[in-house]
Amino acid sequence: LGTAQALSGTYHIGASEPAPFNTITNAIARINTSGVTGPVTFLLDDATYDASETFPIVITAFTGASAVNTLTIKPNAGKTVVVRSNSGSPTSIFDLNGADYVIFDGNNGSVNRALTVYNNSTVHTSAKTVFWLRNTATFNQFKNLNIQQNFSATGDLSFGIFAGGATISLSSNANNANTTVDNVNFVDVKHLLYVNGTDAAGNANWTVNNNTNSSTNSANKPFAGLLLINTSNFTVSNNLLSNFSEANFDYGNFPFAGAIAVISNNGTVSNNQINDVISTIAKTAFGIYLSGNDITVANNVVSNVASAGGGDTDTQNGFGIILASGNNAKIYYNSVRLGVNQTSGSGISAPIYVDSNCNSLDIRNNIFVNAQTSGST
Repeated sequence: LGTAQALSGTYHIGASEPAPFNTITNAIARINTSGVTGPVTFLLDDATYDASETFPIVITAFTGASAVNTLTIKPNAGKTVVVRSNSGSPTSIFDLNGADYVIFDGNNGSVNRALTVYNNSTVHTSAKTVFWLRNTATFNQFKNLNIQQNFSATGDLSFGIFAGGATISLSSNANNANTTVDNVNFVDVKHLLYVNGTDAAGNANWTVNNNTNSSTNSANKPFAGLLLINTSNFTVSNNLLSNFSEANFDYGNFPFAGAIAVISNNGTVSNNQINDVISTIAKTAFGIYLSGNDITVANNVVSNVASAGGGDTDTQNGFGIILASGNNAKIYYNSVRLGVNQTSGSGISAPIYVDSNCNSLDIRNNIFVNAQTSGST
């Protein structure tokens, strides 16, 4: 292939292949330079991609990308693959810097989640992520994956997927619309998904479905789950999220333990199962947090949410569902049961908390149970 020839078709990526297809780094550099004239699939043949790669692997807005001319990165048939940093302190493993129509798919033809992408950086004093979307990266998909971090409860921000601006921080924002996160297992990730758009209309159509979280050690508990800020027309459904804990508050960590938070408009949070969200320090704990207009919350199951208790009602206590602000929320057919006491034995907790900034609510056909024996309302 000539160095300027655009790509189209299927290419095997592995150490036995000729350059530039001997590493993911080189193959991505090629597509960044040459672009595509048709759909492209990179099939990963090797079991591990680590020492020969240069992280982060940056995917830019390559020419020719479209809804038809996608780039798909996936394991070859029957292969189980790990893409992993073993040295250095990369801010991310894959950096989608303005890239559109990129698909990471861990299905190897017979099983899902046969691709693990692992940021193994042991430097925990600066923010890091596994996937970074920035500079208006749109129409991208992350599905059937394991996304893993090297865990530290006392380190800085540690994301699975960060969709924001030019830096990895809570204040960094940009629109990265039309993104799908489906059937991803977040392993040892402290903050699973953080989406921070510039404006809700420009950051529309996030679909976050069928995801889970797990850990390699019972102590590796995430602080925060799925957070969508400034989005619209979003869907967060059928996720199974459990074992959240805010036990430390250091560097830029979130001031809460929570599974799903949407600070957005016009969306649906449905059919999620959330278990065991516990903050052992004086920070809020919640199953679902809403701030925005025209959001439907339906058929979710939330159990065992508690905080240290005491202090301000809405900043140091545990609630199954928090309605913080906004209009026209619809809360239907949810089941919330609080069965774990607040650690201080004091404070206020409730299956649902409604702030005075909420208007025109429709709350019906829910089951709300507070079975805590102390520090409950």
